[in-house]
Amino acid sequence: MLTGSNKESQLMEVEIIRPTAELIYQLRVSPDKRIVVIRHLIYSDGELVAYDTKYIPYFTGIPIVEKEINYITFPEIIASRTSIFDVHRNISISMEMPTVEIAKRLQLQADDPVIVVKQHILDQDRSPIGFGQLYCRYNKCRIEGVSVIGE
Repeated sequence: MLTGSNKESQLMEVEIIRPTAELIYQLRVSPDKRIVVIRHLIYSDGELVAYDTKYIPYFTGIPIVEKEINYITFPEIIASRTSIFDVHRNISISMEMPTVEIAKRLQLQADDPVIVVKQHILDQDRSPIGFGQLYCRYNKCRIEGVSVIGE
């Protein structure tokens, strides 16, 4: 969870790419499949706190025009493919040293770590339908959770 009370998101870009080896693995797609990449900067109380990248295998009907995608949420994008109630998320959280690109986007010093939240979005058959990476400034993020016994 990002700290602060007034959060805003700024769409940086939307593009269609060929998958990298990591995306082929994460999304279980063929090398010739196209992937939609959505990048946002996230601000809290006017301060840059996170950089978010989402990867979605391209399918007919997915909005790729920036004007359209700026006002649509990730669940709305995938709702045309599967029921939102059938979607599962696997999340991993780690602290890492950012790449040069991530440090530049978050305006960090080279030795500032980031908290990385990786999210795998799966359909009812546990097949990947999306993958996201959220890079948070280490001092602007806190981790909270709720455990339910029996699940």
